[in-house]
Amino acid sequence: MTLVASQCRAARAMLGLSQRDLARMAEMAHRTVADFETNARTPHIRTLRAMRETLEACGAVFIPADEQFGPGVRLKAVEEPKTAADADTAETASQETGAS
Repeated sequence: MTLVASQCRAARAMLGLSQRDLARMAEMAHRTVADFETNARTPHIRTLRAMRETLEACGAVFIPADEQFGPGVRLKAVEEPKTAADADTAETASQETGAS
């Protein structure tokens, strides 16, 4: 699947990345990202692949278009950080069962 400009903009926003951040991480010129996102030009396939792979590595999940909706993006599920109370409960349970 390819990457469309709106997905790129949305993924960056969701990940808190600037165009410059994406360009640096994907090892390309800032102008390449900016021109792509404003539909000023279409980058080479390998450049689109680099942008997509970089965004995916940061946690973006691209959703293909279907007959009802256009292409989209969402974030990978992340485990919620545990509270100190949760950690204490897990440690107590581990000690009671003899696990380490």
